Amino acid sequence: MIEGIFDADKGTIEWQGVVYKLKGFIDTRKYNKLDVINQMANDFYAQYGRNAIIYTNKGIWDKIVDNAGLKDNICEKTTLFLAWFGVVPPDYSNMDHRKYLPIGWYGYELWNDCANHYKLMAGDSVQTFLSYCYLASAEEPEETGGTTLTATSGGLLPLNSKTSIKWELVGDKVVPTEITVIAIEEGD
Repeated sequence: MIEGIFDADKGTIEWQGVVYKLKGFIDTRKYNKLDVINQMANDFYAQYGRNAIIYTNKGIWDKIVDNAGLKDNICEKTTLFLAWFGVVPPDYSNMDHRKYLPIGWYGYELWNDCANHYKLMAGDSVQTFLSYCYLASAEEPEETGGTTLTATSGGLLPLNSKTSIKWELVGDKVVPTEITVIAIEEGD
């Protein structure tokens, strides 16, 4: 299972000793107005063509007043990162997930299962993991000819892509040192 250190304040997750920035990360502790969340999700989708990630839990999300009917719209166009803000971490694996999910969501992809820790619920899917983030870097994304993007440049990974990862032993950990994503054209 892919899991590691999570920093909600920075919107970063760590895996195999490498820090990744979650792209399109919307923390409902900071942003709790539905019109603002909706606009942020729209802006992110318009810019990158993929869903934003909403970091929330039932206690926070269900208390946000929805006079305009925006919650269903937001849930349909975002990915849920189920948040934990308590003392005792919930064990969602042993419960009926639906009664513990925020209104409007029927599943979640990432789970902040205890303080400063996350789990990717899609198991060991590196492709899914990489689709949510990019390597944290001070550099700006570089253009690479339109269909190939090197994730170490800080760019967002395309939806339809093949991933090539170069791994190296660094100290006592095997870490990705070069991740290349090649967009798949329709018909490939």
